[in-house]
Amino acid sequence: MSDDVLECEKSVGSLMEEYYEFLHVHSGLGNILAGGVILIICLVNWLMESDILAAVLSIGLSIYWVYGTNVLRCNYYSALGGVTSPEDLPVRTCKHGSVTSFVLMVCDWLEPKMFRYWRIPVAACFGLVAFCLLMLNFVEGNLGQLTAWLTIGIMGALPFVILRYLISPMEVLSSCILTWLCVSAIQGELSGYVSVNLQSFLYIGFFLIFLGALEDWSFHCLKKRFAEV
Repeated sequence: MSDDVLECEKSVGSLMEEYYEFLHVHSGLGNILAGGVILIICLVNWLMESDILAAVLSIGLSIYWVYGTNVLRCNYYSALGGVTSPEDLPVRTCKHGSVTSFVLMVCDWLEPKMFRYWRIPVAACFGLVAFCLLMLNFVEGNLGQLTAWLTIGIMGALPFVILRYLISPMEVLSSCILTWLCVSAIQGELSGYVSVNLQSFLYIGFFLIFLGALEDWSFHCLKKRFAEV
């Protein structure tokens, strides 16, 4: 096999690893969508100061964000086709018993595991929070209230959403922010939070939009490099 062919295969393998990492670490336009949803919820609530409108808007736009993020990942960011998991790629071998080679070999084994399984403990934590909320409302005798069941339902659904629909760390972080906005709106406390912390919410929203634009630009650069191989 010629050196040119080997170099081409090495370049393609490196690009495939980078593409797999992009799909599991970055969200791209999904971050822009999350930032826009956060800005819309906070600005509308700040202008209208309606608890019912805030609750409906927060829940509705959060569901729309989850759906939109998955549509973008499955269609827009899958334009390069299927990608091989790093777990299926050849790992470095430990040569001559060197400590450096051993560390690299261990890192190669751990990296795909971290890609795939880091969401499990996060989802478990939110499941525990939902269970604690259920017990707390049971002890306090609040299970007859609609707001209590809505809050428990949202917190109970979050672990499923994280495991089933979210992949990147920023998606999970955005889901936590949106969940907090939904719960605050249901409890009738969102207006007070937004009026006091509007500037912080604006920073978060615009940061997610900027980050998403930057990640989408890096995806287009990666796509261009694929075309040149």
